[in-house]
Amino acid sequence: MLNEICIKENIHWTGYVIQGFIDYGPGSIHEMDNLPYAKDALVIMVVVYNAHWKIAVGYYLINGLSAEEKTNIIRICLSKLHSMGVLIMSLTFDGASSNKAMAKVLGANLHYPYLQTCFNHLESHKMYILF
Repeated sequence: MLNEICIKENIHWTGYVIQGFIDYGPGSIHEMDNLPYAKDALVIMVVVYNAHWKIAVGYYLINGLSAEEKTNIIRICLSKLHSMGVLIMSLTFDGASSNKAMAKVLGANLHYPYLQTCFNHLESHKMYILF
């Protein structure tokens, strides 16, 4: 499951690092001088079908993402989960236009009459996209 949430724009020093800029993953602290403020967080969660728990597997501080960038993040998460033996059955998201564009880049078509709600992932079998 993935969702974007708004966050408060706030830059502060923790004593070790400056926080509040966009963050797509590991990088040098010195590379953050030119980055814009983060306005949103993209949160990715794994929800279990046969039990009653869910866990956040990643969050990215963002200031807007293109469909290609969001697709790359999803592919990285799917690859890491697959390498750990996690069987992913579906990818669930809301009907935002950026999510529909991401689904198209992944290989799905969410427009009638050419509806195709699944896409192939290189390391796993078909995934099903739900709203």
